[in-house]
This record gives sequence, structure tokens and C-alpha cells, in this order.
Amino acid sequence: MSFYGMYVDIIGPIICSIIGGIFTVGGVYLTIVYEKNKEKEEIKQANKPLFYLLHPMQDYDREVAVTYAISSGKKDYEYKIQGIFKNTEKSIIIIDYILVGNKKYYSRNGDVIDKDKIFYLDIYLDEKIQENVGINLFIKDIFNNQYQYRLELEKLKNRDASMVKVMEEIY
Repeated sequence: MSFYGMYVDIIGPIICSIIGGIFTVGGVYLTIVYEKNKEKEEIKQANKPLFYLLHPMQDYDREVAVTYAISSGKKDYEYKIQGIFKNTEKSIIIIDYILVGNKKYYSRNGDVIDKDKIFYLDIYLDEKIQENVGINLFIKDIFNNQYQYRLELEKLKNRDASMVKVMEEIY
């Protein structure tokens, strides 16, 4: 048997089957990784906290609303921001922190907001903020996935305080 005949009958098919096997294993691996990531994303979306902003003039049960105070921990504060929110029945919210500019403020009196609750978010800042400063709310779900929301403020007339007027999710 010549070398060409041996190559065509033995070596060629072995090399082709090895290459085909490598591509098959690679394809199966990529499929498994894709499906795992897809499943994680589905779980994340199924447990994503959904809550929305209430307008102060809107009719809501003020007596059952719970207040969550967020501050730097100092007793004195210079500026207050308040928002009124309602959590849906979808999942629990865990307040991580608020980022104002480059400074983090944490919850002083608890950070877990149960399902279907109306809550006030009172943010006590150490200093007055500029109009264009970024205020971001960071929350978590029960699987420790973090979500970020940008808050826009409306200055209250004749007061050193602001109300949250817009909440936008940042991905």
C-alpha cells in the first residue's frame, strides 16, 4: 500500500474525525454556557424588584406607609430628599445604598422592603447638592443581583428639601 492510499484509507479519516469531535465538543460547551446564562437571566428577571414612584397628591394609604431613612450616619444634616414609592407583589426590595455624586449614603433603620408596601424614602444629605448632581439608588433582590435607578428631583418651594419626581432604571 502506498503512502497516498494509506492516507486516504486510514490517516485522513482519523484526522477528520478528531477535528469533527473537537468542533462537536466545542459546540456542546458553547450551548451549555449559553443556556446557563439564559437561565440565570430568566431567574434574575423573574425576581427583579418592581416598584414605582407615587406622586404626593396621589391617593394612597398614608397610615400604612413605612419610612426608610438613609444618611451618612451623622446626626446633623443639611438637605433632605423624599420619595414616595410602592413595591409590587412581585418580590422583596433590599436597599443597598444611595450614591450622591461620589458619596454613599446607607439605610439607618432597615433595608428590606416587603412585597406590596408603600414606603417613604427619606435621604438626609450632609450638604446641599447642585442641580445637576447624579443621584443613584442601588437596590438588590433576594439573589443579590444589583439594580441601579437614577433619581431626578423637584425642589420644594420655600423649603430646604426636594421630592423625587422621576425614577429611571439604569442597566
